This record gives sequence, structure tokens and C-alpha cells, in this order.
Amino acid sequence: MAGSGVATPAELKILSEAVDNYCRAHEIMTSTGRESVALQVLGSFQDGVDDAVGLAAALERDDGFDPSRVP
Repeated sequence: MAGSGVATPAELKILSEAVDNYCRAHEIMTSTGRESVALQVLGSFQDGVDDAVGLAAALERDDGFDPSRVP
């Protein structure tokens, strides 16, 4: 996705797994909650975080994101 705005199939797999893993770990099951997590993942990805470990770490340390407040 770097520069093009289009994610490759491999990148999409990493992004979707990051969302799935985080939502499962934090018991986020609503579509609104998953969408909120996905937006956080995309933001990190656009900032250059492009691996599963880095995306997971970015979600856990994101000061503005509180999974307990996600519907």
C-alpha cells in the first residue's frame, strides 16, 4: 500500500488478522467495534507499521483507543 493507496493481498491478510486477533482478545464482537479497530489498524499501517507484531503493539499502546469503550 505504500504510496499507492492499494493494499496487496498479503497486506490485506496481515491487516485482517490484526483486526481479528485484537477483537478476539478484547472480546469485541460488534461490527461497530470491529470497524473502530480496523480504522486504528489502517492508521498504523499508513504510518508505516506493516507487520502483525507491530500492528498488535500499536493497538495495545494507542493512548487514544480504549477497547472497553468500543460497542
